[in-house]
Amino acid sequence: MAVISLADLHIGALAWGPETGAPYDVEIAERLAGEAMSDMLRKIAVWKPERILFILGNDLLHTDRTIDGKGGSTTRGTIQETDGRWQRTFRIATRVSVAAIDAARQLAPVDVHCKAGNHDTSSAFMLGDVIDAWYRNDESVSVVNDPAPRSYVEYGASMIGICHGHNEKPDKLPILMATEAADMWARTRFRDWLTAHRHRKGVLMSEESGVQIYTMPSLCAPDSWHVENAYGHRRSSEARIYNRRTGPAAHLIFNVQGER
Repeated sequence: MAVISLADLHIGALAWGPETGAPYDVEIAERLAGEAMSDMLRKIAVWKPERILFILGNDLLHTDRTIDGKGGSTTRGTIQETDGRWQRTFRIATRVSVAAIDAARQLAPVDVHCKAGNHDTSSAFMLGDVIDAWYRNDESVSVVNDPAPRSYVEYGASMIGICHGHNEKPDKLPILMATEAADMWARTRFRDWLTAHRHRKGVLMSEESGVQIYTMPSLCAPDSWHVENAYGHRRSSEARIYNRRTGPAAHLIFNVQGER
C-alpha cells in the first residue's frame, strides 16, 4: 500500500516573495499539488501497490472563517493574510482534491481518509462530504470523513494512526493508539503515527514503545509571520510504502525546486 499526503498545503495562504523568500498563492498551491502527485505516483508505480491511502485535509485550506465576509481566520480566530475570496478558495481545494484522487485511482483503488487541521476544522469536514458525494458511485474510491480527531488504518502487519497533531502531545500518541484501537493494536506488529501541522520534513519525531511518530512535510511557502518568527522548513511532499507482511518499506519524496 502507498500512503500519500499533501499535508499543510494551505490553499488560500499568501506570501510575497521579496519579503518571505518565495511567493505563494492559490495558483502556486494548485500547481505544486499537481506536480507533487505526478512525481510521487510515478515513483509509487514501481512498487505496484494494491491500494493507495490518500490523506485529505490537514490544513489543506488556510482559513475556516471570514471576517465580515472577507479575508479569513483560522478556526479559533487567528487572522490570516489570504489570497482571494473563500468561495474561490474552496472551489480550488475541491479541484485539487479531485485531481489528486483521480490521478491516484489510475494506479490502484484509493481509500480517502479526511482529517481536519487547526486552520480548517469546519471547512475540511465540508470538503470531505463534497468528495464523498463526488465519488459515491465509484467503486474504486472509498471516502472516510470521520469527525473524530484521530483515525486508524490497518494494512497487513501495519497499523497507521492519522491526526493533524496540533492538540496531541507526541508522547501521548502511543497510548492513545493502544486504547482507541485496541483490537487493531493486537493484530499488528508495526505501528506508525502520521501527523502534520509542523510543516517540517517527513522525519521521525520520536519513538515510544516501538511506535514511530512522523511529521508529514508541507509544500507551502512560509508567510510573513513564519519568516518574522524564524520558522522555516524544506518544502516537500511525501509518500510512504507499506508491505503487507514486512511493514514499512520506503519513503518517496517530492521536493519543491527553486522559488515557486
